[in-house]
Amino acid sequence: MDGTPEATRTSPASSRATATSAHRAQQTVIAQVRMLYTNGGITLVTAAIAALVFTALLYPVTPPAWLALWFAGGVAVLGFRVVVLALYHRSQPTRLRDWERWRRLWLGGIAGSGLIWGASVVWLFPADEPITQLSMALVLIMLCAGAASLYSSIQGAYLLAMVPIGVPLIVQFMRQGDVGMQMLAALMLLFLLGTARISWGTARLFNSLQELRHSNEELSYRASHDPLVELPNQREFRQRLAKAAERVDRERDHYAVLYIDLDGFKEVNDRYGHETGDDLLKRTGEVLRARVRSTDTAARLGGDEFAVLLSPCPRDQAVRIAESIRDDIAALTAQAPGLPRAMSLSASIGVAYSHDADHSPASMMRAADAACYAAKRGGRNRVMMHRADADTSPSGRFVMLTTVDSGD
Repeated sequence: MDGTPEATRTSPASSRATATSAHRAQQTVIAQVRMLYTNGGITLVTAAIAALVFTALLYPVTPPAWLALWFAGGVAVLGFRVVVLALYHRSQPTRLRDWERWRRLWLGGIAGSGLIWGASVVWLFPADEPITQLSMALVLIMLCAGAASLYSSIQGAYLLAMVPIGVPLIVQFMRQGDVGMQMLAALMLLFLLGTARISWGTARLFNSLQELRHSNEELSYRASHDPLVELPNQREFRQRLAKAAERVDRERDHYAVLYIDLDGFKEVNDRYGHETGDDLLKRTGEVLRARVRSTDTAARLGGDEFAVLLSPCPRDQAVRIAESIRDDIAALTAQAPGLPRAMSLSASIGVAYSHDADHSPASMMRAADAACYAAKRGGRNRVMMHRADADTSPSGRFVMLTTVDSGD
C-alpha cells in the first residue's frame, strides 16, 4: 500500500457518503437557482406592469418630483435584475460557488425590489385618498401573492421581498385612526403571515422532494455500480451492451468489447492480502475511467475481470485503446504492508469487434473472452483480437457469456 497511517485513511464508504452529501447540496442549490431564473422573466414583466399601474395611480395625488425619483429607483433595480437574468442565461456555471453566486444575485434583486416598493408606501402614501390607498394595497397584495409562489423554492426569499412592502403598508393603515382601515391592516397582517407560512412550507416541501430525488438517484447508482471500484456492474454492462447491438442494427455503427483479466491477481490476494488486492482493483478502475470516452462504458464484471464497451468505435481505435489500457495497468504499483518494494500488475485483454455477420451481445462477449484467454496462453500482458462468431466456444470462466441474450 502507500504507507498511510491507518488513523488517517478514509474508507470508500465514508468518502462516498461525503461526496454524496456534497452532491446533494449542490443539486439542491442548482434546482433552486434554475427555478428562480426560469420564472425570472415572468417576475420582471409583472414588476414592470405593477410599477406602471402604481405610477398612474399616484400621479394625480403625489408630488411629481418624488414620484419621478421613486420611478427612477424602480427602473434601476429592474434594469439590474434584467442584466442578471440575461447574464445567467449566457453563463454555463459548473461549480457550486458559481450557482451560489447566481442565487445571491437574484436574492439581492428581490430584496432591492422589495425596498423600492416599501419606499413607495413610506414616501408616496396619499394620506387623504382612501380610494388610492385601497388601490395601492390591492396592487401590493397581488405582488405578495405572486411572490409566495415564485420565490417558494428558497426559505426566506419571500420575506426578503414582502417584509419591506407589507410592514410599512400595515403601519400606514394603522395610523389612519379609522376602524375600517385598522381592520384592513389586521387582515393584511394575517394575509402576510399566512402566505409566509405557506411559502415556508412550500420551500420545505421543495427540499424534501429534492432529497427524495437524490435518494432515488443514489439507490439507482448503487444498483447499477460496483461499490469498490465505482464502475458499472455486470447487470448494467449487459443492458448497455444490448443497446449498442441494437444501434448497430439501426444505424450501422460498429462497436467493440474489451475483456480485461488481471494477471496473477489471485496470487496477489493470497500472498499480500485482500486490502492490497482491493487497492489494485480500485486503481484499475481509475485507469479505465481515464481511458474511456463519454460514449463508452467501463465495468467490473466480477473478481479481477473488467470489460469496456466502445460504442461507436473503429477497429483500429479499439485496439489502440486496449493497448493504452494495458500500458497503464502495467504501470500500476502497490506497496503491501511489510514489504520493502512495490509490486506491479499486468493485464491480458481480449478485443472483439462487431461486423455485419454476427454482432449479438453473446457472440461479442464470447469472442472477447476467447481473445483474452488466448492472450493468457500467449504469455499474458498482451492484447489479442477475435472475430465475433456464433460458433465461438466460451472459455467457461464467466457465466455472463451464456446469459446475456436471455436477460437472466
